[in-house]
Amino acid sequence: MEPDTDGRAVDPLRRHHEQLQPEGGVPTPAALRLEEFQRWLHRARIRSCGQGIQARLPDNVWQCSFTGPTPNGEKDFVVRWTPEGSTRMTASPEVSAVEGLDGSHTAVQAGDTITVTTRPILLQLR
Repeated sequence: MEPDTDGRAVDPLRRHHEQLQPEGGVPTPAALRLEEFQRWLHRARIRSCGQGIQARLPDNVWQCSFTGPTPNGEKDFVVRWTPEGSTRMTASPEVSAVEGLDGSHTAVQAGDTITVTTRPILLQLR
């Protein structure tokens, strides 16, 4: 526990939560993005992670591959992000849609351009 300004012990996770949603207030945009990210990973199993050329990605792109539950079984998906800046990539044939932390969902076809930034995106696979 961390001491608060008045000397009381404060749970650091609770303090972080209060920054995402003021007590009695509505969630901040950051809290809503974090909630979406948690939804993506809920009950998913990580298969691999990689970055750059070894993972067949541009140098500044990171990626983790997951298998997650669906109503009809399981499905693979990928989460990609950059530590800084952005990169445009071409969608491969196995990518069917891109989800954003803002809840957006965009269908894509092979050859479409996907922009990867510091905000993770989820790539749904066929």
